[in-house]
Amino acid sequence: MISKLLPKASFYDYQEKDIESIFQKMDNKATTRLLYQLPTGGGKTVVFSEIARRFIAQYAKTVIILTHRKELCKQTSTVLKSLVCRTASLIVQAVILKQAVIVM
Repeated sequence: MISKLLPKASFYDYQEKDIESIFQKMDNKATTRLLYQLPTGGGKTVVFSEIARRFIAQYAKTVIILTHRKELCKQTSTVLKSLVCRTASLIVQAVILKQAVIVM
């Protein structure tokens, strides 16, 4: 089903492999907690935005992404706008600012 999702963004091989691995682990009902980390510049915003997009498309659930900096809120909002399915809605919330941005 994931291959039918549009738009298809371009990812580095390790990012695509990691995203697929995360979804395999989420599909495994025995896995209840996941932690994913990348170094600075590894593409965390792009990766978690794609995970949110695919999760919404696959499971038809709401996704909430929390950030702790205004700059990260803006960056996340920009990436989500470029990746998100048109029918999906996400809320990006900057916790420190207590400001919510709805991305359609």
